[in-house]
Amino acid sequence: MKVIVCGAGEIGSQICFDLSSEDCELTVIDRDPNLLRQLIENIQATGIAGEAGDPEILYKAGAEDAGLIIAVTPSDHANIVICLVARKLRSRAHTMARLENARYMEAVGPREVRSERQGATVVNALINPEYHLAQQTVQILEKPSLLERRTVISPNHGEAGEKLFFCAMSLDNSCSLLNTPLRQLSELFPDLDAVVVGLRRHSRLGIALPDDQLNYGDEVFICTRAATFERTLQLFGKDVKPCRNVILVGAGRVGMQVARQLDAAGQRFRLKVIERDRRRAEAAADALSRTVVLYGDAMAKEVLEEAGVGAVDAVVAVTHDDRTNLLVASKAKKENPALVGISLVNDPFLMPLAGQLGVDATIDPRGTVMSGILSHCRGRQISSVGYVGNREAEIIEARVMPSAAFAGRRIRNAGLPTRVRVGAIRNEDDEIVGVGPDTRLETHSKIVFFSETRDVPELLKQLDGNESVT
Repeated sequence: MKVIVCGAGEIGSQICFDLSSEDCELTVIDRDPNLLRQLIENIQATGIAGEAGDPEILYKAGAEDAGLIIAVTPSDHANIVICLVARKLRSRAHTMARLENARYMEAVGPREVRSERQGATVVNALINPEYHLAQQTVQILEKPSLLERRTVISPNHGEAGEKLFFCAMSLDNSCSLLNTPLRQLSELFPDLDAVVVGLRRHSRLGIALPDDQLNYGDEVFICTRAATFERTLQLFGKDVKPCRNVILVGAGRVGMQVARQLDAAGQRFRLKVIERDRRRAEAAADALSRTVVLYGDAMAKEVLEEAGVGAVDAVVAVTHDDRTNLLVASKAKKENPALVGISLVNDPFLMPLAGQLGVDATIDPRGTVMSGILSHCRGRQISSVGYVGNREAEIIEARVMPSAAFAGRRIRNAGLPTRVRVGAIRNEDDEIVGVGPDTRLETHSKIVFFSETRDVPELLKQLDGNESVT
């Protein structure tokens, strides 16, 4: 697939680096030739210097036969114009545009933008990392005992169908299943409908095998249906009580998006914001009707104490600096070990520090952006892609097409790659199917695959039917 990325700034560069390992022909457009040169020196891509909204530049980049056009320049207006010009060039590409204006995202959500006059789709998907990170943060606060939670293979009929969740949690002595082999879970709880697909032990993340036992300190990754979600949490020793009293550190773009969602939730949350920039603190105080805003440095013990760190349920650190976020959450945990510490971390190399510093959960803007992009690069059968851990594994949602190498086969003899597990199945009739060795991967079913990163290419080949199964 030919992919055009418009904008070689921070977000554009991150997208290009991640796409450089995918099977695609990559072209990057930016009006700054020096920035462009720095980028293409490190990845295999074609660089074109110029205004991406110029029809001649887009034509030169091959917009007419591109499969995906991603507009992530610093200007919301320019990004929409780029997608509009691509349509005028009769491009059939899937278009994605970054919108920095959080209020616009609140109004329309991450949906397509259509032309009022022609009824045509101008932008297929909107990119706003802050919007998605805020949603992710609220989800963690609702279920703070989880390292992460996301909905997978959503029902075809919206809210009417039952949901499936993928979640991660760390095991402690409150887990009643310690020392239990995974193969015995279905025997002990036949109606649980929860599948442990991944396991992190001694810092290594991999697929979970039937003979693996659950140990203290393990991180487990589970697919479960909504009907048994609460029971699953209880069996694994997790409290389902949400965080209500929250300290938010940082009133930048991400912080304000999180604060607005929590502030608008009424009595569900009681929020205090700490911001060390006076101008941003004053702007936050004006914008948030129910929230107390404190001007000060959260690294200072007296500021945390003034915010009431000893009595809160969670501290969420979302400043522009990863190290500050990790240290603030760690410092807050030392003041109040019972609270949940959440940090925004952009740099994947800093992710491992979170566990060492006692931080309970991290939110990852890069992974949030790429999950939507990768699903459009990998073929029509892929509906969603999500990074797990420090890009060590992926959760891939896919429809089994008739051409798939394993279509119609039972899981035990499907010939799936060694480091791939099936976590959940929703059949063609929108029913959730129990997962076991004899479960068939029926054509047109939607499957959740948990795959170690090194086996993703092989799995994609099998989904495409380009590799025979013996």
